[in-house]
Amino acid sequence: MDQSILAACDTDRDSVVLKEEAGGLFPAATGARRGGSRDQCRGDHSRVALDALLLPGLGCASVCRNGEPVIELQGLAGEHAMTVADAERLALAEPEHEWCIHIVSLLDDRHYRRAGAGEWRLFARGYGLS
Repeated sequence: MDQSILAACDTDRDSVVLKEEAGGLFPAATGARRGGSRDQCRGDHSRVALDALLLPGLGCASVCRNGEPVIELQGLAGEHAMTVADAERLALAEPEHEWCIHIVSLLDDRHYRRAGAGEWRLFARGYGLS
């Protein structure tokens, strides 16, 4: 089973705190709703919730602006955890650019594109690193 989905579903979101990096752009992720990514485990992958944590498991995740990585995360990244809402804040600062989230794990990869305020839609899916 996909490690990133397991990590997204089983992580204790109440105890994850973001490390002050990238100029302090991200607030503490302690406000992420516990169990917020469980919808991803139930089959609707066409959109990603704003409170979902970007935890690729055995892989990597990135937030890109016009195809260039702005933020890159690896593994379970507990101390560097980032939510989709954090990516949304970056996108709101420069809305004229195309913003994407890429999550590549061992058996699955998902690629989301920002489709509007607070809406990230799946545009590609693959077999991950396998």
